[in-house]
Amino acid sequence: MKKSLFILLSLILSISFSSCKKKNKKDPEPAPAPATTNPWYINFTLDGAAKSITSTVVSINTGYGAGGASSTSGFFNFTDNIQITLSMPLDSIKGSNLQSLVGQKIPIGSCGGCPTNIHLSYDINGDEYQSSDGYNALPTEYIKFNSVTYYNNVTNFSKNANQYYVTGEFNLKLNSGTSVKNATNGTFGLIFRESKK
Repeated sequence: MKKSLFILLSLILSISFSSCKKKNKKDPEPAPAPATTNPWYINFTLDGAAKSITSTVVSINTGYGAGGASSTSGFFNFTDNIQITLSMPLDSIKGSNLQSLVGQKIPIGSCGGCPTNIHLSYDINGDEYQSSDGYNALPTEYIKFNSVTYYNNVTNFSKNANQYYVTGEFNLKLNSGTSVKNATNGTFGLIFRESKK
């Protein structure tokens, strides 16, 4: 009887000790989530030919003048010089101003200090083609922001400014003098920075 009791106690202790070891054993640390990066791109069809412009470097500029501010984003390299410029009749363009444009078709133009407008310029074989209000009218021709999300904060000319990742779409005409090209089915993902006076 004593022997049976001893075996039973030994078995219980062995199971308890084993389960404690399992509970105390640390689970392996979960692998860190892969870093996500927002793709920087401008894709469109130019007179029927597909264009896909991407880069790991995006050029961002801001400016302000008498009664207006602008925020510009695009790519500048040896093969593709292309940029989108937003102009607003404000002293400073802030993140909330970019957010307010989501879902709206923004009129094509290139006038700082005028009502909110936007334009795209693109170098084609050394000639600068621009979307101008003379060839582009709502609702057919436009640039639209589909999403605006915070990206990071930078110091620009001694001012802290937020940068935002903006996705959007466009359908417009580009002209250089009287030469006109159709830029259709356009999409983009670019970094725009607040313009602070």
